[in-house]
Amino acid sequence: MEFLCSQCSACCRNIKELGLPHNGDGVCSHLNRETNRCSIYNTRPDLCRVDRMFEKYFKPEMSKKEFYKLNTKACHVLIDKEGFDESFKMDVNEYDK
Repeated sequence: MEFLCSQCSACCRNIKELGLPHNGDGVCSHLNRETNRCSIYNTRPDLCRVDRMFEKYFKPEMSKKEFYKLNTKACHVLIDKEGFDESFKMDVNEYDK
């Protein structure tokens, strides 16, 4: 099972509270705003890796499916906050297939 990501960058635009480097506006300093892609994707911190966060911290607490569903719902909140198109929202029911 993989985490479903639409690559909208809503999470990258809301990192101030997470203690990651940002440009003063809460947008990750590693986000290339022209391409909407992470400039350090292959070496990004664990906090930016849903799969690693599950394995390191949440595996004893819940199933991977539950964790992915919760993270997808959190993505929806950020997508709404950013005013992004609904098409960026991944269907949480895909994890049940």
